[in-house]
Amino acid sequence: MNISKHTLNSVVLILLLAIILGGGQFTLHLLYDDDINRLEEEYKSKQDKYINLKNIESTLSKKKKQIERNRFKLENYPVMLMHKDYVQQAYLFIENFDKRGNFFDFNFQINNINNKNNVIIAHYSFSGNGNFRKVHNFINYLEYSKPLFFVTDFSFSNNKESETGKIELGIQGVFTKTPEEDKETDLFSIQPRVNFGHHYNPFQPLIKWQLPPNRRDLPDIRDAQLVALSADQAYFKFGNGKVKPLNVGDQVYLGELIHINNRSKKVTFRMNMGGIYKEITKKLNKKVENDQ
Repeated sequence: MNISKHTLNSVVLILLLAIILGGGQFTLHLLYDDDINRLEEEYKSKQDKYINLKNIESTLSKKKKQIERNRFKLENYPVMLMHKDYVQQAYLFIENFDKRGNFFDFNFQINNINNKNNVIIAHYSFSGNGNFRKVHNFINYLEYSKPLFFVTDFSFSNNKESETGKIELGIQGVFTKTPEEDKETDLFSIQPRVNFGHHYNPFQPLIKWQLPPNRRDLPDIRDAQLVALSADQAYFKFGNGKVKPLNVGDQVYLGELIHINNRSKKVTFRMNMGGIYKEITKKLNKKVENDQ
């Protein structure tokens, strides 16, 4: 069998290429295997960190929304349901009202605790001696503070020569049975509302016919135009032609700025329009969009 010189050269060339490639692969693995393995480990580590950061971002986003909800409740809700864990600690909270003995000396008792659907209703009784005016103030402190306590029974007996008499007071507290992880507010972080005043009118409408006056001369954004955005500021042009920057958290007439979205070019305000709560969204170079 005769093999041509051309064919022989091709075979030799192929063998040489195979040897070169094989040697090259061997040399590459010999020289760079450790680097390749290190880079693969670094890539996997960074990929794991990226996934972890995404999870943290998602968790932070949820927590931020929860904080916003809680903040809105604290600012706008007259009362709130406390967690069932505080049923037995109500006395400590109420006693905290009277650290200096300004109200009256009382004995405290838990009468009964009833489970009703998703809430717990606890009945407490107070008995003792005190001044009627001071007891009246105590009841105001209790009923106009955030936790949902209210008076169910009250009796006061005294002689004609003194304002001090025997007091019997029944109080009811309402608590939520949400899971432990959903407990939002620490009972003892709430300060009693001391500025209820003597002119409280229970028949005053919650929704007012007229908006309150702008005594603090706050910017009125209802007819203002959003003209520019930066990383953390929104610039508004008002009817007088002036441009004013606002940051998240800044107070405006009837509300506050709660969100700046550079991606969608929108700015959102939470407003209290005389007892009607709503959000007003301003879009860059547009007038106003109302989100009820």
